[in-house]
Amino acid sequence: MKSIAKNFFFFGILFAKFSFCFQHQYQVISPLTHRVVMRYYLIARLTHAVDLIEVMIGFQKHTKNIHMCMNELRQQWAFLKSYRYIDNIDFERFVAAEILKISYCLFHLDNIDMHFFKTEEDLSDKSVDCLLNEIDKIVDCLECEQQKEPAVAHQDTRSICCPDDVVYRLYVIERLKRAFAQFDRVEKNKNRYLIQSKRSPIEGLQELEGLVNHNLIVQVVQHMMNEKKLTALFNLWEEVQHYRYAADQEFLGNMLMVIFGAYKNLLENIDDGHEKADITKEMQAILLLYENITILSTEELLSSIDIATDHLEHILNDLDESRPWYQRLFQWFLP
Repeated sequence: MKSIAKNFFFFGILFAKFSFCFQHQYQVISPLTHRVVMRYYLIARLTHAVDLIEVMIGFQKHTKNIHMCMNELRQQWAFLKSYRYIDNIDFERFVAAEILKISYCLFHLDNIDMHFFKTEEDLSDKSVDCLLNEIDKIVDCLECEQQKEPAVAHQDTRSICCPDDVVYRLYVIERLKRAFAQFDRVEKNKNRYLIQSKRSPIEGLQELEGLVNHNLIVQVVQHMMNEKKLTALFNLWEEVQHYRYAADQEFLGNMLMVIFGAYKNLLENIDDGHEKADITKEMQAILLLYENITILSTEELLSSIDIATDHLEHILNDLDESRPWYQRLFQWFLP
């Protein structure tokens, strides 16, 4: 009995040591790391609004009071971007509130609810996420007035964004950069790459309308079909890079479905007359993935987009190399 008790005691000590090491090796991120990640997220969410404010200040005359507030905001914004006062959430709330107040004063938008706050105390009670959502509404309405065709603002399904959401959004952005670079390449050279197309590259996307559920993504698909171009998708990409809807998993999944669907339709158009054994095999794989798009996980959708991106880049490079030398020379002068 003593030996059994001794063994239990020994294994108990080992288990305690293992548990301690495991917890320290895979522990939740430190408070400082948490604050740094969330500051990065806040900067990403506010940058677009601050840029718009600077444009408005530069092109219009404003009262002395507005300029004084703007000078103070520039200083506080510089502190925020340099990660000063990293533990002070009240400071972050103050900067977001100042951006919101100046936006109200500058933009004079008729379709914005101006009674979001009546006094300074009203703003001090708002969370940072609440202020960010209100700033987003102003940015969306301003861009709508400028006819940039943005998708209508939609509240996050989960208002509080955590560091995991921010880091994963950063990961998704890096994964999608090549895909949108190829989209941009086609968009800027439509006559060169789509000359053999039999239909618009947007045709066929209507089948996605019944597959996506997120209000914002549904509107993006409708914009693309109505305008027969990818402008709405590029506007959505800008919002993704500003870390909007970072906590909304339905938004992310639906967005990736639309990107893959747009790639599939684009490839079906550009691939006319350029069939090769290896390319045809890749296209068959893409079509097979597209048939199962609703059951693909986020990672599988990202991998599918990678496959489509590689395939599209291969085709575009072949098309460029097959052009006569004088056309390629002319491109140096008029790209």
